[in-house]
Amino acid sequence: MKPNNITRKRHIILCFCLLLALLPSACIVQTTLPSEGSAPLALTPGTLATIAPEFYELIQALPTELAEDAGEAPILITPVALQSEIDSDAAQNTPTTSSTPTPQAEVCGRLDALTLLILGIDEHAQADAIRLARIDFSKPEINLVAIPRDFFVSVVGFETYGIQKGRINATFGYGEYFLGAGSGAEALAENLAYNFGVEIDHQFVLHLDEIARYIDAVGGVEVTLETPASDAHNYLPAGVNQFDGERAVAFMRIRQYDSDFRRIDRQTVVLKALLEKVRSDLSPAKVLSLIVALIKDDSTQSDLTLRDLQSFYCLSQQIDKQDIHVREIPSAMFHSYITSGGGWVLVPHAEVPDYIRESLTP
Repeated sequence: MKPNNITRKRHIILCFCLLLALLPSACIVQTTLPSEGSAPLALTPGTLATIAPEFYELIQALPTELAEDAGEAPILITPVALQSEIDSDAAQNTPTTSSTPTPQAEVCGRLDALTLLILGIDEHAQADAIRLARIDFSKPEINLVAIPRDFFVSVVGFETYGIQKGRINATFGYGEYFLGAGSGAEALAENLAYNFGVEIDHQFVLHLDEIARYIDAVGGVEVTLETPASDAHNYLPAGVNQFDGERAVAFMRIRQYDSDFRRIDRQTVVLKALLEKVRSDLSPAKVLSLIVALIKDDSTQSDLTLRDLQSFYCLSQQIDKQDIHVREIPSAMFHSYITSGGGWVLVPHAEVPDYIRESLTP
């Protein structure tokens, strides 16, 4: 059955507003390859966590397959939240100078900046894709950084359940399960702030199983591949590929023969193609009229306002491509670790928090 116009428009505007904030038509991309000799991050099992014995049976029974023991995995970073007292003392001892700010012209009626957390959620209620976007209307400029889903960190907010550390992507599922539906993004944002010192202003959550429907709603996307891509179930040839929703999502989630970072690249390729398809099919006036429908859609997990979405659309039409920057955390700043149970994690090094913050506000 073909989707009716209302359903089609709702799907279009939902993906459009998400992609608009992330992937305008061209981006300056800084990429880094995994370090030589590092093991591929393939076939990653359920989320790793340190769990108190009295809660282990409960966690094991979670329907979203959230956890397995990985207590021996190291944590090399000191959570930024624990540095607050040191930073506060340093700030008090640092002389300040006053200056008169240079007046700036408003862009799309705004001069502020905000940090947006964008999540792609998989069928296990884990954050399969994690991106931070700093949208600065005063410059204007957009800075994005991808957070590896397998970063192994200290976990806060779930001490009652004995969960002390685990993959950063698992904190979404913990929030949904223990704190109630709709709490996952806030839980993940809290853990990003605690570990890396990034304060989140807004969240936007998109379930990966919905992306196929969005792509089908706009008639599919065209993706050009320089080399073939494959896993045990899919083969996608080099050259121009016409992807329907199912095929596009399969391409985005290929991971078996390379790393999580190449999967991030594939996600970007598809999302850019989807954005271009949507932008070519809808006039600005129609987009703005449909934003209201997005705000009223109960299935949308976002705290963005009508003003935010309108200004994002406006900014996407005005910003220069050289002012859009997409970065990946360099491979020298983390290493892979395999647990005794065969689980894979990435252990971030001490310099990662500074790199993330500097990538968002260079």
